[in-house]
Amino acid sequence: ALSNGTVITDGLVSARIFSGGITLTGATSNTFQQDTNTTYLALYNVSGAGNLIKTGLGQLNLETANTYTGNTTINSVSALFTTNNTGFGVGGTVTANAGGSIGIWNALTIANPIVL
Repeated sequence: ALSNGTVITDGLVSARIFSGGITLTGATSNTFQQDTNTTYLALYNVSGAGNLIKTGLGQLNLETANTYTGNTTINSVSALFTTNNTGFGVGGTVTANAGGSIGIWNALTIANPIVL
Protein backbone atom coordinates (compact mmCIF):
# COMPACT_ATOMS: atom_id res chain seq x y z
CA ALA A 1 0.00 0.00 0.00
CA LEU A 2 1.10 3.52 -0.69
CA SER A 3 0.04 5.86 2.06
CA ASN A 4 0.27 9.40 3.34
CA GLY A 5 2.33 11.03 0.63
CA THR A 6 4.36 8.07 -0.64
CA VAL A 7 6.57 8.88 -3.61
CA ILE A 8 7.53 6.10 -6.03
CA THR A 9 10.76 7.00 -7.82
CA ASP A 10 12.76 5.29 -10.56
CA GLY A 11 15.03 3.67 -8.00
CA LEU A 12 12.15 1.87 -6.27
CA VAL A 13 11.04 -0.08 -9.34
CA SER A 14 13.75 -2.06 -11.07
CA ALA A 15 11.74 -3.52 -13.96
CA ARG A 16 9.41 -0.52 -14.37
CA ILE A 17 6.51 -2.96 -14.34
CA PHE A 18 4.11 -3.15 -11.40
CA SER A 19 3.07 -6.79 -11.51
CA GLY A 20 0.89 -6.65 -8.39
CA GLY A 21 -1.93 -4.42 -7.25
CA ILE A 22 -1.28 -0.98 -5.79
CA THR A 23 -3.39 0.49 -2.99
CA LEU A 24 -3.52 4.28 -2.60
CA THR A 25 -4.36 5.30 0.97
CA GLY A 26 -4.08 8.35 3.16
CA ALA A 27 -5.35 11.89 3.07
CA THR A 28 -2.44 13.18 0.98
CA SER A 29 -1.46 12.28 -2.55
CA ASN A 30 0.72 9.40 -3.67
CA THR A 31 3.23 10.37 -6.37
CA PHE A 32 4.75 8.44 -9.26
CA GLN A 33 7.98 10.41 -9.90
CA GLN A 34 9.99 9.47 -12.97
CA ASP A 35 13.28 11.28 -13.48
CA THR A 36 14.11 9.56 -16.76
CA ASN A 37 12.10 9.34 -19.96
CA THR A 38 10.93 5.75 -19.46
CA THR A 39 7.60 3.96 -19.41
CA TYR A 40 6.13 2.34 -16.32
CA LEU A 41 3.34 -0.24 -16.65
CA ALA A 42 0.69 -0.80 -13.97
CA LEU A 43 -0.72 -4.17 -15.01
CA TYR A 44 -3.07 -4.82 -12.07
CA ASN A 45 -5.72 -2.92 -10.12
CA VAL A 46 -4.90 0.40 -8.49
CA SER A 47 -7.34 0.67 -5.59
CA GLY A 48 -8.05 2.74 -2.49
CA ALA A 49 -9.23 6.26 -1.67
CA GLY A 50 -5.93 8.11 -2.06
CA ASN A 51 -5.00 10.55 -4.81
CA LEU A 52 -2.50 9.80 -7.56
CA ILE A 53 -0.03 12.35 -8.94
CA LYS A 54 2.18 11.63 -11.97
CA THR A 55 5.34 13.79 -12.18
CA GLY A 56 8.59 13.70 -14.13
CA LEU A 57 9.60 12.92 -17.69
CA GLY A 58 8.30 9.40 -18.14
CA GLN A 59 5.00 7.79 -19.01
CA LEU A 60 2.79 5.71 -16.73
CA ASN A 61 0.40 3.32 -18.44
CA LEU A 62 -2.62 2.22 -16.41
CA GLU A 63 -3.36 -0.99 -18.28
CA THR A 64 -6.40 -2.36 -16.46
CA ALA A 65 -9.66 -1.43 -14.76
CA ASN A 66 -8.83 0.49 -11.58
CA THR A 67 -11.02 1.08 -8.56
CA TYR A 68 -9.25 3.92 -6.75
CA THR A 69 -11.60 6.80 -5.94
CA GLY A 70 -9.17 9.67 -5.43
CA ASN A 71 -8.26 12.40 -7.89
CA THR A 72 -5.58 12.02 -10.56
CA THR A 73 -3.16 14.82 -11.46
CA ILE A 74 -0.64 14.84 -14.32
CA ASN A 75 2.02 17.51 -13.91
CA SER A 76 4.24 19.28 -16.48
CA VAL A 77 6.19 17.02 -18.89
CA SER A 78 4.45 13.94 -17.50
CA ALA A 79 2.25 11.51 -19.40
CA LEU A 80 -0.47 9.21 -18.09
CA PHE A 81 -2.16 6.73 -20.43
CA THR A 82 -4.96 4.20 -20.10
CA THR A 83 -6.43 1.41 -22.19
CA ASN A 84 -9.49 0.91 -19.99
CA ASN A 85 -12.72 2.84 -19.31
CA THR A 86 -11.89 2.94 -15.58
CA GLY A 87 -8.14 3.23 -16.00
CA PHE A 88 -8.17 6.59 -14.19
CA GLY A 89 -10.17 5.11 -11.31
CA VAL A 90 -13.80 5.72 -10.48
CA GLY A 91 -15.31 9.05 -9.51
CA GLY A 92 -12.21 11.20 -9.07
CA THR A 93 -11.35 14.14 -11.28
CA VAL A 94 -8.47 13.81 -13.76
CA THR A 95 -6.46 17.04 -14.13
CA ALA A 96 -3.68 17.67 -16.66
CA ASN A 97 -1.68 20.69 -15.53
CA ALA A 98 0.17 22.83 -18.09
CA GLY A 99 2.50 20.56 -20.06
CA GLY A 100 0.98 17.32 -18.76
CA SER A 101 -0.47 14.76 -21.19
CA ILE A 102 -3.42 12.39 -20.94
CA GLY A 103 -3.49 9.49 -23.37
CA ILE A 104 -6.52 7.34 -24.06
CA TRP A 105 -5.98 4.35 -26.31
CA ASN A 106 -8.80 2.71 -28.23
CA ALA A 107 -12.38 3.94 -28.29
CA LEU A 108 -13.01 4.39 -24.58
CA THR A 109 -15.72 6.08 -22.55
CA ILE A 110 -14.12 7.77 -19.56
CA ALA A 111 -16.69 8.72 -16.90
CA ASN A 112 -14.26 10.77 -14.79
CA PRO A 113 -14.44 14.55 -15.07
CA ILE A 114 -11.35 15.69 -17.02
CA VAL A 115 -9.79 19.15 -16.55
CA LEU A 116 -7.28 20.31 -19.16
